[in-house]
Amino acid sequence: MPTYRNDTDTIFSQIEKMDGSKADLAPGEVGESKYFLGTPGLTLISETPYYNPLIGAQMITLDSSYQNVPVDLKARQVVFIGNEGSITAYAQSETNAPPLLENHDASSVVIPIKAGGRFSKLRVAGSGTWRAIQTR
Repeated sequence: MPTYRNDTDTIFSQIEKMDGSKADLAPGEVGESKYFLGTPGLTLISETPYYNPLIGAQMITLDSSYQNVPVDLKARQVVFIGNEGSITAYAQSETNAPPLLENHDASSVVIPIKAGGRFSKLRVAGSGTWRAIQTR
């Protein structure tokens, strides 16, 4: 989330901030942007604070019994990456059919599960060791 100074005589409007809100940047003012901007008149004064979309990652070892993977309500998506084995994932409960992932093989293409506050946990079972990655 870079920081800019407005070195013009005009107001830059609707600069998107990290939290998604928008703000105006008056002449001489300093403000943060969600994005790196190539706008003439805005001088990059700091590359920080750095943006990191990762909320958290957790290693899980699966067997045939279901276990909980807590999901941060701010997570936009959850991705499972494994080296071997397969995974089945349900939102909240294994009775919530159909599953979001069903016997997904570790060698297959990674499929993100859209979260966005839709559930607070995933119930997962399968085989192998997997990394559950949550991003903004």
